[in-house]
Amino acid sequence: MEDFGRVKVLLDLFREKVKWTLYNRLKESGWIGNYDDVSPELLWNQKEQKVEVWVIDSDRFTHILNTDDKCITEVRAALKEVYRFSGDIVFIRYPF
Repeated sequence: MEDFGRVKVLLDLFREKVKWTLYNRLKESGWIGNYDDVSPELLWNQKEQKVEVWVIDSDRFTHILNTDDKCITEVRAALKEVYRFSGDIVFIRYPF
């Protein structure tokens, strides 16, 4: 996950695997965005040794994703399948 170039090459495949689960959970929680608005980005946090999953510009919805076992499980499974990564993750609010 530290190789940003490799992450980018496989990002669309990762997104395909998690997009529907994330979208459904956000909609269930009252989010009014569209399916196409769910486009997770991945960033390796060297200091904390975990993958940051940037999904949405909202602290409220980011908290919901971080406490949802199904979303966490789906993202971890996709990271393992696509990137062979099996470490910690955290959903992070888009910084912009």
